Amino acid sequence: MKKMLVAIGIIFCMASPSMAGDVKISGAVELQYLKSSDHYGSKGDDDFKANELYVKVSKEVANNVEAMIKIDGADLESKTGSSSTHKAIEEAQIIFKNVANQPLTLILGKDEMPFGQDYEKFLLDSRTHGFEIDKVLGAHGIYKAEGFGSIALGFFERAPKESGGSSTDRDTALTDSFAVKVKADKFVENLSVEASYAKTGKDELVATEVDEDRMSVGAKLKVADATIHAEYTSFSDFENVEKSDLDVIQVGADYKIGNVLLKVRHEMSDDDVDNNNDEENRTAAGISYYFSKKALVAVEWEKVSYDGAADDEDELLLGASFKF
Repeated sequence: MKKMLVAIGIIFCMASPSMAGDVKISGAVELQYLKSSDHYGSKGDDDFKANELYVKVSKEVANNVEAMIKIDGADLESKTGSSSTHKAIEEAQIIFKNVANQPLTLILGKDEMPFGQDYEKFLLDSRTHGFEIDKVLGAHGIYKAEGFGSIALGFFERAPKESGGSSTDRDTALTDSFAVKVKADKFVENLSVEASYAKTGKDELVATEVDEDRMSVGAKLKVADATIHAEYTSFSDFENVEKSDLDVIQVGADYKIGNVLLKVRHEMSDDDVDNNNDEENRTAAGISYYFSKKALVAVEWEKVSYDGAADDEDELLLGASFKF
């Protein structure tokens, strides 16, 4: 992966003298203050964090060829990733557009793979949102089919995991993990339906690991100023642990009134489909005020209940998001 990131950096440096005016810079800042009762969790009572500190730099280095790098300063303090480079670099890609004069885009480098609907208007992360396959090295193609929607296919290496404070070396070949996603949003106006599947290959260096299989089906319907969405995600051998299954169902809706967005969401998780006493339920409600399409403040509340826990967890979020 380091070689790929270095190669993209070299392309930027070589192109800079003659194409400095073509560099595009954008970014995002998201700040959160969390107040949690946290009766059965371990997150603590109060927390202030920068959830996103993105800076994205892109440059067209040739006709229909773009180099892009995206840095996430918030991840520098994260406990995930194998090195500071892995943590800070969200994406680093070479993007080929209109390949063979077709509506086909190919992306090489560090990217997010095509999996899940992941419709999200909350600043409070849902469990479903955490199932995205991001910050992985791979090859990813998207074909836009006229009158249908899009088809995406990606091959990738597993993201590094940490054990006991140090990263684990991986011996997973690129083709051991893949994801495919079909999106149909052209058949019915304001209706989008998606289905995706992904296989995450086992680590050959860990004898107890097995391949993980996951699938997702989602739909989103917009009616006037309201949006209704639902998604079902299912895992077999979750996180490469044999016989560790997981089902998650998420439903939600939001309604816009001028600059105000009202939103609700419910999520049910079953960490063992053969056991009826291990369900987790998350119910969230919130309100966002948009100063513009790129700036908002939000107040959100979520209640989490878990089978067998003496008390529920309540969490209150005050947040702000700004993009440029």
